[in-house]
Amino acid sequence: CRCANVHRKDELLVALEKEWKYPLILKPAQGTGSYYCRKVESKDELLEIFDALDERFRSEKKTPQDDVSAGWILEEWFSGLEVDVDGWAKDGEVE
Repeated sequence: CRCANVHRKDELLVALEKEWKYPLILKPAQGTGSYYCRKVESKDELLEIFDALDERFRSEKKTPQDDVSAGWILEEWFSGLEVDVDGWAKDGEVE
């Protein structure tokens, strides 16, 4: 799965010079859960939504600055099962 971390539209345009398989997912690199996550079917659709989505994300007063500074992740969509594994460590040992 191909992915890229971008912070601005010019970085997005550079990332899009590579060959991508659509659809793609654009999501914040950190925080917000799936709130700003978008699935796009084409380069045109991605470019159309990026500016408005980025502006809303940056101007949201509740969004921590660290989350904004992390930018966006662009990744190829894949379908299948999602598996989550939870665990913890105590005193440096996995339990």
